Amino acid sequence: MQILRCKIAGIPHRKPEKLPEVGDTVTLVPEPDNAYDPDAIKVLWNGVHLGYIPKSETATARTFNLTEMRVVEVEPLRKWDEVYIANIE
Repeated sequence: MQILRCKIAGIPHRKPEKLPEVGDTVTLVPEPDNAYDPDAIKVLWNGVHLGYIPKSETATARTFNLTEMRVVEVEPLRKWDEVYIANIE
């Protein structure tokens, strides 16, 4: 199986109180009513909207028919919080 690995876009704009940890599972939810991008896929963690799959990766996520991904890296000390996710094999 091909691996999709990407960062969650928009975390700094959402400002979640807490970031997920490596190994946590996030849920992917298509957002066809999104005013900016009808192909948008939002990323939820424990019901909290963290951000989105980057626009450049949404077609791949849809091809794989992904509904969940796993957190594989967290860089909370950078200027912009970065959380990377990959599909679950």
